[in-house]
Amino acid sequence: MNTSKIRKYRESEKIFFNKHHVYPVEHFIELKELSSRVRVLEIGTGLPVLFIHGAPAASGIWIPLVKNMQRYRSLIIDRPGCGESEKISYKNLSRERLQSIMTTTIDGVLDHFNIRQITIVSSSFGSSLALLYLFKRSERVSKLVIEGCPALISGSHVPSFMRPMLLPAMRWLIPRLPVTASIFNKIITGLGHGYSLKHQLIPDGFIEWYMSLFNNTGTQINEIAMVTKVYPSGKIKASFEIKDEELKKITQPVLLLWSVDDPFGDIETAQHLQSKIKNSVLISFENSGHLPWLDNSERHAEDIQKFI
Repeated sequence: MNTSKIRKYRESEKIFFNKHHVYPVEHFIELKELSSRVRVLEIGTGLPVLFIHGAPAASGIWIPLVKNMQRYRSLIIDRPGCGESEKISYKNLSRERLQSIMTTTIDGVLDHFNIRQITIVSSSFGSSLALLYLFKRSERVSKLVIEGCPALISGSHVPSFMRPMLLPAMRWLIPRLPVTASIFNKIITGLGHGYSLKHQLIPDGFIEWYMSLFNNTGTQINEIAMVTKVYPSGKIKASFEIKDEELKKITQPVLLLWSVDDPFGDIETAQHLQSKIKNSVLISFENSGHLPWLDNSERHAEDIQKFI
């Protein structure tokens, strides 16, 4: 690990957190089964809520949301290989192995904090991992909040602007190129947040922090190594797909917060997902994107807290 780059990342993270008056307690949790450790940020007190980010991302992506959830104890994971969590191998990755990694990770976090059952808030690829965990550990999940379209479900897809990174040559090159503000603005626009970018609604300091995550950590390299196993050539590998029959077995209350402009899955995808989860509620948003809380964090915090 490049200590100079990690120092730069931690500095950018601190600036971002300070801008939003969020001062987390940092935990590093050993996961013996994975021969690795993960970082978890703890913010606030009260009823615990676990946050699982998408790919590629890290715990800081949730800061604009959790700053508005002061009545809760937010536990935010840097998933393995992301942010400051140690990487793991995705060689010969199968759905069962992916599920095992996430089960070990979440169990390890909950056990560390002596939590028997918890509400999970998730996004994008993190939502599919949360679903895989729920299928395995239903008794430990009280409620589930899904922000934006999850990966692996019927109707979801990789947007065209992201597909080049899944090609053999490009998936090595892209994460090794520096990400500039111009490039990142194109990424944010591609994720459906063009309206918020134009109207300066993206949270203060977010883009600078996210650029630092890409440029100063191994997050992109590690996440692409995982995603390319699941989406070879940009299409989901059938063995990883979450089936409707699995979704029908979910008994926990589920809240779906979905942008009508989500490039990973349209509103019909959301409605299909809602129809398969018997105890679910769908709230949709206009002028929003794949990470919809970034467009109006106060509204999303309000909806989540009412749901909990």
